Amino acid sequence: MRWNEPRGQALLLYPEGALALNPTAHAVLELCDGRRTVAQIVAELAGRFDATSGDAPGRPERPSDEPAEQGAPARRQRMETEVITFLERLRRRGWVADVSAL
Repeated sequence: MRWNEPRGQALLLYPEGALALNPTAHAVLELCDGRRTVAQIVAELAGRFDATSGDAPGRPERPSDEPAEQGAPARRQRMETEVITFLERLRRRGWVADVSAL
């Protein structure tokens, strides 16, 4: 990863080019250090983006059809699913190591 100062965003560099990362993708990849599990990454992101309120960049407070009492656990589960899906996509392209060990 490299920070692109003129654009003010992180880039994921790979042999064929570069991929501009949104703030959430950047946060996920910053935490991929080979020591953290997916659960630990999700816990850290939940703390940063307040998974109880849905305060991740670009995320709505709560879907209108989601009961308030189910909101926090449902958002945390969605966050975990999205992190796993994102890392798996990167793994399939050969950009990150095997995520099953996380």
